Amino acid sequence: MAFNEHDATAVLFGGLRSVGRGRRVVDDTTWVWDGVNWTAPMLSVKPPLRYGATLAYDAWPQRVVLFGGCANVDCSSRLNDTWTWDGNGWRQESPAQSPAVRDQAAMAWMPALGSVILFGGRSANGNLGDMWSWDGGTWTPLAAGQPAPEARYGAGLAWSAADAGLLLYGGMTTTYTDDTWVWKGGAWRQIQTSVSPAVTGVGMVYSRALDAVVLVSRFATWVWGGE
Repeated sequence: MAFNEHDATAVLFGGLRSVGRGRRVVDDTTWVWDGVNWTAPMLSVKPPLRYGATLAYDAWPQRVVLFGGCANVDCSSRLNDTWTWDGNGWRQESPAQSPAVRDQAAMAWMPALGSVILFGGRSANGNLGDMWSWDGGTWTPLAAGQPAPEARYGAGLAWSAADAGLLLYGGMTTTYTDDTWVWKGGAWRQIQTSVSPAVTGVGMVYSRALDAVVLVSRFATWVWGGE
């Protein structure tokens, strides 16, 4: 799910659902939340069903970007297609190059670069730690530099105005981790914190109303206002 600033709605796509004693990938219905109601517009063009995809808002073309995910329950088939949502419909993009197939990557808009930044995720061969930028037309690999966060999936990534960079938190390496990093476009820097959420799965987003990054887990809500 991602917030579409252009029309002030949230767009949700895909996921995994428990059915009896098993699970199934939910259907390919697109849901839109306007702050009061959920609606499901009838669409003739839409991404194939999936879970573990990554969505983020791209402010310059004013579209939500969807990338990758798992095409089946056991995630033996991963995707690396790119789709954009303009508030009325989906369009499949045809970038000259793309990140490799993956699920549960971290992705966020970075105003300072005018690009959507993607980090990490999970492939059939293990965790990933590469970085890519989306400029509205194609993907470009980025050098993460050293030091850099350990390869991981399921991390939270959001713009932090207080830090003038992207804030990355947690995710799964060999175990769930609770480290905090900031990236300003050149290199990563780890931030040592006296307190951290120490959670096993996060949703993270920048809140303009609070001018802070908000992290939501199964157990609590945390706010990051900068170092």
